[in-house]
Amino acid sequence: MVASISDFTSVHRETFKNAASLFSALHLNIDSSRSPSLLWEDDFASEIGGMKSALNLIKRKANIVIGHFASSAALSALETYNNQIPVLLPAATLDRITENHSNAFRLIGKDSDLIEYLFADINPQKNRILIWATHDGSLHGKNIQHFAKLFADKFNIIIATEYSESVNFILYSGSFYNSMEFLRNYSGVSCPILFTDDVIHPNIGDEIAKNKLVDITAYGYSLDKNQTMRELSDIYTSRFNKAPGTYFFETYSALQIALQIALIYNKKQLLSSEIIELLQHNSWDTALGKIKFQKGENNLDRYSKFIFKNGNLIEEK
Repeated sequence: MVASISDFTSVHRETFKNAASLFSALHLNIDSSRSPSLLWEDDFASEIGGMKSALNLIKRKANIVIGHFASSAALSALETYNNQIPVLLPAATLDRITENHSNAFRLIGKDSDLIEYLFADINPQKNRILIWATHDGSLHGKNIQHFAKLFADKFNIIIATEYSESVNFILYSGSFYNSMEFLRNYSGVSCPILFTDDVIHPNIGDEIAKNKLVDITAYGYSLDKNQTMRELSDIYTSRFNKAPGTYFFETYSALQIALQIALIYNKKQLLSSEIIELLQHNSWDTALGKIKFQKGENNLDRYSKFIFKNGNLIEEK
C-alpha cells in the first residue's frame, strides 16, 4: 500500500501524514503479521513528480496506490500506471481523471459537482449576478474556472474577466498558500470572496487575522457528516492538538479500504486486475460512510459550505 505526498509544496501534507499515522496506530499495529506495508513516495504535487513516483511504485511492486493528491500529479501518474495498478484518490478533483482511467477511484468529489453546488447556494433564485472567477494557474484552478463558465448560464451568472466594483462575488481557486496571497491582495474589497476546498485547513485563522475584515466563504467537503467522523475528529484533535483539515477523512477512508482489500489478499493472492474489479463492484465500510464506486466516483453527497467566523472556518449545518 502506498501513500504518495509532496513533502513541502502543500499545507495539507501534515494532514495526509497524520491520517496515515493515526490509521497505523489504530489499525496496523494491532496485528502486524496481517497488516500491509506502507511504502512512501513523494510526487512533489507536480506532473513530472507524478510520473517519476509512479515508475518507482511500479518497480516496488505496489499493490494499491493511495494518493497523488494534486490533480496534475494524479493525471500524470495514472497515465504511467496504464490502468494496471488501482489508485485511491483522496484529494484529486479533476473530472477527467476517472473518466479516462478505469483503475482510478475517487473518495473526494469532483470539480464540476462542486461548482454546481456553489452556484446553487449563492444564487438559488437565479437572479442575474456578476462573478469574477480567477485562479492560481494550477490544473485544479483552471478546471474550476472552466466549469464556472460552463454552468454560468444555467444559474443566470455572468463571469467577469477582471475585478470591478460591480462584481457581486469573487471566486478564487488555488492552493492554500496562493489563496492566502490572493486574500492579502484583495482583502479590501466590498464583495464576498469565495474559495474552494484547499483553504479548509486549521491554519486559515492565523492567515486571515493578518488581513482586513472581509467576507469569506469556502466550499468543499464535509468534515462532520456522521458520528464516526465526529469521534475520529476528537481522536485526531487529542493526538495532534488541532482539528483535522480537508482531505483527512478521505485519506483515512482510503486506508480503510486498502486494509479491507489486504485482508482479502491474505486469504488469496490477488492480481491487480482482480483488485480493480473488487473496487468496481464491492461496497466498503469507511469513516465517510459505506462507499460504492461507480465509474470511479463514490456514491456520497458530501459538498458543504464553510463560513469564516470566530477566527476559523465553521461548517454550516
